[in-house]
Amino acid sequence: MGLIPQPPLAKVIINGREVETVEDDTFSTTVELEYGENTITVNAAVEGQASVIKTVTLKYIASG
Repeated sequence: MGLIPQPPLAKVIINGREVETVEDDTFSTTVELEYGENTITVNAAVEGQASVIKTVTLKYIASG
């Protein structure tokens, strides 16, 4: 018995770069941070539905 592979239903873009989703439409990526404020924008779209866009701003400070 086998499964017919299907393309992922969700499309995720983080800061303008498409991120690969896995079978259950989850994703993981690394975002390089610079000292100071960093804005991260996530755009998630599922075929046939409206996109969801979330933006967060993080402040990276040196420890020590």
